[in-house]
Amino acid sequence: MSPDGCVFCDLARLRAAEVCIENAFCIYASTRDPRDPPDVLPGCGVIVPRAHRASPFDFTNAEWVATHELLLEAKAAWDERLAPDGYMLVWNCSPDVGHAHLHVIPRFDD
Repeated sequence: MSPDGCVFCDLARLRAAEVCIENAFCIYASTRDPRDPPDVLPGCGVIVPRAHRASPFDFTNAEWVATHELLLEAKAAWDERLAPDGYMLVWNCSPDVGHAHLHVIPRFDD
């Protein structure tokens, strides 16, 4: 998949998220669908490199550092808002997606 039409390359769309945090190499955006009931997976989001990368194995050292920084910032933001019991982190880097992204999903004991 080329960057043309890639939803993860559309920074304006990502910036419209309820929670959006950026640095020089990556962007974090919450991804909860506004049509979902309020109790369905609150706080979900993705960290996406600004450069169109097919896999995290293609990241530069700077992109890895930037991803880690955003992960800590996203965690702090959701810890303050939702106080989850933990997080699930899932990389999506399949060929059909075309743009690697890290899902950050708060987990709750209930």
